Order: sequence, then C-alpha cells, then structure tokens
Amino acid sequence: MSVPIPVIVCGRAAQVARSVIAGLQPEYEGTSNKLNLNTDGLTAVVVHMILSPTAGGSEIPSLLRGDGPPVEDAKNLGTKNYSKTPAAVLLGAGYQDADIAAMRDACKNESRVPWLRPDLSKPSPPLGPEYGKAIVQRVKSRLEELRRDGKINADGVFKRAVIPTIATAGALTAFLYPHTTVHAEAPPDAPQFSRKPIYDDLSPIRSKPELKPSTEPSTSSPTPTDRLASQIRRARLTIHDYTSAGETRFNNFMSTLLTQERSFTSTIASLAPPPESQERIMPGALYVLVAAMSGSIVTRNRNIMLRATVPFAVGVGAAWIVLPITTRNVADLVWKYEEKVPLIAENHWRIRGATIQGWKEIKERGNRVRGWSDEIVREGREAVEGWVRKGR
Repeated sequence: MSVPIPVIVCGRAAQVARSVIAGLQPEYEGTSNKLNLNTDGLTAVVVHMILSPTAGGSEIPSLLRGDGPPVEDAKNLGTKNYSKTPAAVLLGAGYQDADIAAMRDACKNESRVPWLRPDLSKPSPPLGPEYGKAIVQRVKSRLEELRRDGKINADGVFKRAVIPTIATAGALTAFLYPHTTVHAEAPPDAPQFSRKPIYDDLSPIRSKPELKPSTEPSTSSPTPTDRLASQIRRARLTIHDYTSAGETRFNNFMSTLLTQERSFTSTIASLAPPPESQERIMPGALYVLVAAMSGSIVTRNRNIMLRATVPFAVGVGAAWIVLPITTRNVADLVWKYEEKVPLIAENHWRIRGATIQGWKEIKERGNRVRGWSDEIVREGREAVEGWVRKGR
C-alpha cells in the first residue's frame, strides 16, 4: 500500500464528513476500514476537517505552512497529525464560488497544493452513506490523475471527475439483460432473484393423457384464475408500497426525534460547571431561589413594575455570585439564541453597555465620596487635636 497523502477536507455536514474521512483513511494499526474504496493503490488521510468558510480562511493558511491550526480543537474529525504538511484541499458541494475565492485569498502566499471541488454538472447520489462513498471514489480517482500528470504539487482549483465504472456497469447490464421477470411478492423496482414466480404453472407431478388439439379457435380473454391472480398481485403491491412509505416516514420521525433529544441533552450537559471548579448546582440553586423570593417579599406592597423586575434582578445577581460558571454558560447560550434576532441582540448589547458604564460611574462617585469623607474626618481630627494641645 502506498504512503497516505495528508489532505484537508472542507464540508458542511458532519455525517457526510465522517463517511468521507472513513473512506479516505487507509488501514491503520491493523484495523480495516469498511468504506475503503481504494482500487487504484492511492490512499489519503484527513488530518483536519473544516466545517465553514470562516474557519477555512483562518485555519487553512496555518495548516499549509505546517504550523497546525491556530486554536487546537479536540473535537475535530481529522487525525490532528500535523507533522506533515497537507498535500491537497478537498472542497464539498456546499462551498460556493465566493467561499472558495475567500479561502484562497487568505492562502494567497501559502497555497502550493491542488484544491479539488465537485463538478456540480455531474449526477450524484442523495446525501447519506452512498453520497460519501461516491465522493471518496471521485476524490481518489482525481488525486491519482493529478499524480500521474505531475500536478499534485501545483496550486489551482480542479474539478473532481466522475467515476464512470458504476454507470457503465449499469448500462452494460441493461443491454445484456433487457427483460426481467416480475414477481408478485415485490414491486417492479425491488431486487429480483433467480426463482420461479408463484403464479407460473407447476410442472405436472403425474403424467396425464395427451389431449387432442381442439378445432375451436382459442380466445384471448383471461380466465377467472388469471383475473384473480392479477387482482391479488395488484393488492399485494399496493399494500407493499403503503407499508414501505409508512416505514420510511416512521424512521424519519424517529431519527428527527433522536436528533432533537441528543441536541437537548448535550445542551443541558454543556451548562454544568466542570468538576475541578468545585461549583455545586444544588445548594447554589436553592440560594438563588431564596434570594429571588426575598426580592419578591420586599416589593410585595410596591407597584407592578417593581414586583416584576426586582425579584428577577436579585435572583440574577445572586446567581452570578453563587454560581458564576453556570450563570456564564447560561448567558452564553441565551446570547447565541439572541444573535438570531439582530434587534434583540442590539438592544441587549446597548443595555449591557449602559449598565456597565453606570456601574463604573457609581464606583467612581463612591470613591470620590469616600475620599471627601476621609478628608473631612481628617480635618476634624486635626482640629480636635489642636484644641486639645492648646488646652494643655
């Protein structure tokens, strides 16, 4: 097996990225990769995964210099083995011309490797495992062509060629076997097997006397048995279609439900403080609740505005004091959702700035008042001491 070529993969979907990475990665430490489609002897290993054009513009120049990413990300899908400089950049179909141009402008003085992008004019399978396999096959073929042509170390944007093997095999099969038997057990597009349809006439078990040919002309109308068999076949195919559609909808629903559940649990888990911080949720949450209730008790006889804002403000202040790490994580999560609505985010930022500025002014005025009071006390003390000395 040839030495693997280190590459950078730029994609949008993590599911497809895992399939592409698994297909490109060669056998390593005795573990065989099931998606390895390496039929031409060339292997590649994904050292770093890019999931957005912004990340590509900031990380790819550093990777091409051999310095590694600017910020180490333990969750990156690549091998994170930056001992060798990447030899190619593989671009997914989700990157537009403007995205590619921006990333290449960021790598203007660093890029000496080919950039491979998909040829969108060629057919591709839908998103899923088969899409990842097709992308792997095209990438390996194009890298092999560039290596044969001596362009593996040349800078430029190249389109990935379509591998015609599967299409050619399908066309050859259709040409050699134009007719297939339609069974009653499955729809026409289901896989066919070498078996006899259940409605074919069975071979006679016992010999029967030969019948003399009839002189009456044969009619082309089907017999009742044929009509019954046709109706049963149509009913079974209809039931199969509805059953398959229902199963697909149910599987899609369960996948969506599991994805939402996983997203919710991971979000809740990310709010918890790290174990080394020694911050405990349960006692701190009780203290915050008691503080909020105290604010409600203090303002029970006041107007509706104070009754609505003071308990909330006291609770938030107590949370920042008792649970600072957890409160910071919650604030970051809320800000992430606020950024989706620019008007709310802008007002929040303006209020926050005004609050910080007001707090600074209060502290400055407090310091001035404290200095003024200290000066008054000092002068009074000196006056009293002077009177005492004169009295002696």
